[in-house]
Amino acid sequence: MSPSELGLRARKKAMTRDAIAQAALRLTVTHGLGYLTIDRIAEAAIVSPRTVTNYFPGKEAALVAAASPDMGALTLALRARPADEPVLHSLSTVFVGQARSRTPAQVTVQMQVLRLLEQHPTLWPYRLAEDIDLERSLSTVIAGRTRRDETVDLMPTLVGAAAVAAVRSALRLWGRSEGASGALPDLIEEAFANLASGCDHPAATFAGARDDPSAAGADRGLPVGPTARG
Repeated sequence: MSPSELGLRARKKAMTRDAIAQAALRLTVTHGLGYLTIDRIAEAAIVSPRTVTNYFPGKEAALVAAASPDMGALTLALRARPADEPVLHSLSTVFVGQARSRTPAQVTVQMQVLRLLEQHPTLWPYRLAEDIDLERSLSTVIAGRTRRDETVDLMPTLVGAAAVAAVRSALRLWGRSEGASGALPDLIEEAFANLASGCDHPAATFAGARDDPSAAGADRGLPVGPTARG
């Protein structure tokens, strides 16, 4: 199979996965979580029940995937950042950029899923499973950027997990406040600035952090650059 054919196949799979997830969300928003079944998702997405279970382990996983970040795009964007750029700044730029690129329809879907997560805490394990997958992908990229072995060095895993937790915290605040706490990209940027500052004094902007590394936590042993070691 040629590279172009492989690319087309991957895009078709991504479209099918998204169609299933969006169908699950529509059904839940319209009828409630108790109405949701694999058969109903399949009917709404115009696929077979087997196709649904090929893509997702259950109806809950399909539902929360409606607002999943594009993991592939995030990791590619992180790889493309300058090698000498502080890691937290790279991560902030990538996550903020993806948040800013969302269409109004995608923002609406994000809010709908966040409401459902708050209304139905039993959905959180399925969302957290996605977060763990994202942490692993980010950790691998961070290890490559910083020339560290993620199997023995804590730093890549720690920074990947911290980044995902920062975004999740911003999302939850934005969702609980129905957007009144500020624009989501701004909240994500603030979350990373707080990480860089050590979370115990006013957050430095990343522009200031580049001019004065100590403002971003370098004096505290935080892994803000590719060669920093805590």
